[in-house]
Order: sequence, then structure tokens, then C-alpha cells
Amino acid sequence: MQVLKSAGAPRALPKIPPPARPVPRAERTPVSVDIRLSHQGQAIAAHTRDLSTTGFFVVTAVKFDIGAELDGEVAIPAVDGLSERTFATRAKIVRRDLSGYGAVFIDPPAELAAAIAALGAR
Repeated sequence: MQVLKSAGAPRALPKIPPPARPVPRAERTPVSVDIRLSHQGQAIAAHTRDLSTTGFFVVTAVKFDIGAELDGEVAIPAVDGLSERTFATRAKIVRRDLSGYGAVFIDPPAELAAAIAALGAR
């Protein structure tokens, strides 16, 4: 205890400055939609945790390497909520956590981005 008392009060950690040019993130829509992925000939049925106009987070037990490129089909619900439209796209895995993977779209069709933006506006 004497050693702790002689060392004085704990010092505050230094503040980390924000990045010089932060990259803005697209608004995420917390919605679960069906997504069919294909990687190295393996077909994978999964669902999203959230979507944005630039990417998605996919919940799956399948293992991917960071940087893996996937073919995919994303099913976006229509405005009426009774139907859906499927969009073919490519994506790249950019991060992982315990429940799944974050991916960014690779040259997504403009209609897909518009459908995701409309979904987020509801």
C-alpha cells in the first residue's frame, strides 16, 4: 500500500487526436435481410445485421479471410413490405467480430444503393 501511495494519483491517459481526414461512414439501417453469398464455389445463405449504401454486416458461422471477395444476392424488402427485390452484387470482407463480418460493396448497382437508402428512410 505504501508503494501505491508514494506513486501518487494515477495519471490521465493522453487524448488521441481525431484522424486528419476522417472517412465519413454511410448511415446504417439496422435491418435483417436475406443474403446469398458465393465464395470459392461454396453457396452460403445468411442474413444481415445492418445495411448501408456502401456495405453490410453479415451474420454467419462460415469463416472468411479479411480481403476475401464474394459474389452475393441481397433481397431488399419493397415499400409495401409484402415483396422483395433481389440485387446481384460483389462485396469485400473488411472486418470481423464474434458474430460475423463487415463487408463493402464492390461497384454496386445504383438501384441497390437507392433501395437501401429508401429502406433507411422508412
